Amino acid sequence: MVRQYAPAISPISTSSGDLVPLDMDVSPFDNSKTQKEGVSRTYKSYDDYAPMMAYIATEGYQINVELRNGSQHCQKNTPAFLKQTLDYARQITDAPLLVRLDSGNDSQDNYTICSEFQDVYFIVKRNLRKESPAAWLTLAENTDGTICVHSKHKTVWTGKTTVGLKGQALPYTIVFKVTKRYGHKGEVLLFPEIEVETYSCNLPKINPEEVIELYHDHGTSEQFHSEIKTDLGLERLPSGRFASNSLVLHLGLLAYNALRIIGQIT
Repeated sequence: MVRQYAPAISPISTSSGDLVPLDMDVSPFDNSKTQKEGVSRTYKSYDDYAPMMAYIATEGYQINVELRNGSQHCQKNTPAFLKQTLDYARQITDAPLLVRLDSGNDSQDNYTICSEFQDVYFIVKRNLRKESPAAWLTLAENTDGTICVHSKHKTVWTGKTTVGLKGQALPYTIVFKVTKRYGHKGEVLLFPEIEVETYSCNLPKINPEEVIELYHDHGTSEQFHSEIKTDLGLERLPSGRFASNSLVLHLGLLAYNALRIIGQIT
C-alpha cells in the first residue's frame, strides 16, 4: 500500500547524505483492570500490553507491529522483528535507511542485523549499565571532547570515540554528551552533578551534535503512537484473546496507513 499509493517517502538531510528514518519503539497500551490474555505489569508500573511498532520516513508510515505481553522485555524477539522490518522497508524504498532505537534495545544483536543489509545505518541510545559517569567525564575532558556550553551553572562536552572506557577498539562510533552541573534552580551544588548521554552510531562523516539531534528527532514517533491509541481508539483492545487483539492491531496498521496516505495526498 505504501509503495504503490504514498505520494512521498521523505528522507532527512544529514552530512552523510539523505537518509530515510526507520523508527522502532515499544509503546504500552493501557488495558489495566482487565483479565485480557497477555495483559501484565509493564515498565510503567501498570497492567498493559507492550507492542513494538515501526515507522518509516518523516511522514511516519507504519510498516510493522507486534503485540507483546506487558511484562516482556523490549529486546526479546526484537532482532527478528528488526530483520522483518528491514525486509519490509526494502520493499518500499532502496534509499539509505537510518534505524533509531532507544536504550532498551542497545544490543549487539541489533547492530549485527543492521550490518547484514546494504545502506542501513543506526543510532542507538546506549545503556550505560555499570559504566562510571566520572570515567566519561575524564574522557570528555582529556580526549576529543569539545566544550559546547560553558557557564557558571554547567559545562557541556560533546564528542565521539572509537575506543571504549577500558581501551578496547569498537566496531562503531560512540557519540557522547557529558554535562557537569554546578548549580540547580538557583542553588549552588556542594558537589557537581555529572550527567552522561551516549549513542552508538555507524554513520560516516557526521559530527556529534548532529547525531544527538537526529536521535532526539526519534521522539517524533511518540506522536504516531498517540494517533494509533487515541485517534484510532486502539489503546483499549476489544478482545479477551491475545490472538484476536493482535489481529485488530494489524488491521489498525492498515487503517492508520490509509488515513496517513489520504492526509498526504490532501
